[in-house]
Amino acid sequence: MAVRLALMPLVLLAVLSSPAAGAGAIVADHTRTDLSAVPEAHVVAAKASLHVAYGHTSHGSQIISGMGASGGQELDEFMTGRGSTPGLFRWNAGGAGGALDLRDQPFSGAQDLGNPNRTAWAGATRNYLNAHPEVNVVMWSWCGQAETGADDIDLYLGLMDGLVADYPGVRFVFMTGHLTGSGPDGMLNLANERIRDHCDAHGRILYDFADIESYDPDGLTDYMALGADDNCDYDADGNGSRESNWALAWQATHAEGVEWWPSGAAHSQHLNGNRKGYAAWWLLAEIARQGVDPPPGVVPKVKRVQVVGGRRQAGPEVLLDALVKGPCTGWRAWEDVPGAVPPEFGKTPPAGGVCAGVPVTLSDDPGLPRRRTVCFQGANGTATSKIRRVRILLE
Repeated sequence: MAVRLALMPLVLLAVLSSPAAGAGAIVADHTRTDLSAVPEAHVVAAKASLHVAYGHTSHGSQIISGMGASGGQELDEFMTGRGSTPGLFRWNAGGAGGALDLRDQPFSGAQDLGNPNRTAWAGATRNYLNAHPEVNVVMWSWCGQAETGADDIDLYLGLMDGLVADYPGVRFVFMTGHLTGSGPDGMLNLANERIRDHCDAHGRILYDFADIESYDPDGLTDYMALGADDNCDYDADGNGSRESNWALAWQATHAEGVEWWPSGAAHSQHLNGNRKGYAAWWLLAEIARQGVDPPPGVVPKVKRVQVVGGRRQAGPEVLLDALVKGPCTGWRAWEDVPGAVPPEFGKTPPAGGVCAGVPVTLSDDPGLPRRRTVCFQGANGTATSKIRRVRILLE
């Protein structure tokens, strides 16, 4: 559901330890609002790897409301009723108790993308990131200031690109502005299209605030084209008056607590807030799914490597369990035999520092001794750990 609101273009600045910010386009729009379709493993990965700082005023609070304003309790209870694991969608500042680390309005010197002016947020972002290097997702929202001319939008895009260039280990998520009722030819939609085109051309990450509120869950009608505003009001009969409300109509025909829940979204309806929260969780889960690389240069430590089932093996394959401490972007395992070339590092970071069941295929050369050596190594970008070796005896 997305009503291209001209509220505040929420800038989801995703500061993620990952390849450079423009490494791959991720777009959260009205097609990404089915939270039940997001694998729980991806949500767990987001909670384990992301540290989010979000600056906003009232319109931007729709995302917080949709994620459950009480540390995610409301959304979590709703999703638990739909079969999700209890506690899956909880959040707090710091990530205590296995929750997502989401820091709500932590910045100093700026309130949103246009308050107190159009540039203060960028400086506030730099200051916060420099003081809090553990933060790897930064979000900002607009509060109506996206309904403006091309020069102001280009200023925003330029400041974002400057952050991308200066923080190569961070991904920044761009955002469109909320609907104002000005329709497809209005200044707001032109500004939003400019942001979308920029993200598409440069492979940026986009939280499409406006698109999410332009559609109800059925996704059949673009209400922005019918003059929808941030309250989900729209002109159904073309007489120039917004006499209908798509969110209220959908809520009236669907069960509360089963198909939607009372989010209390500011300036809007409960259902719009629901979908803002669903899309935010999808975005974070997708960023985590694609992998979040720790800061470059920090060398991981392989603390322990052991052979599953003991050192006496029948072959032709053995499985290794390894414990890696510190940042790790990938690992590799191989048999140490004459002429062996270690494989490329895999791109999947170990969950919780544990690489479980890593397969190593042994050579079938009959001239090799029964005693063999297998190797394991971790990496953080170009920084690699010491190679850990384990000896086995083929039976």
